Amino acid sequence: FGMRLICEGVEDEGDLNWARSIGCRYFQGWYFSKAVDSTLAQRMLAAQPALGTPTPGELAHWLARISAGARA
Repeated sequence: FGMRLICEGVEDEGDLNWARSIGCRYFQGWYFSKAVDSTLAQRMLAAQPALGTPTPGELAHWLARISAGARA
């Protein structure tokens, strides 16, 4: 149908690999980030265009930097 779907509930690399194997391109879940408050979510969304497509490790590092800034 030409729809863009987000695979939710990706908790580990196995979940991510399975979702990719069935053609998913967009993901959400604890594997990428714990739940965040609205202030941090706004910062994440504002910074997203500069991210490109990070690896999970790069994303974790980026989230840690953004989280530290949100508390400062």
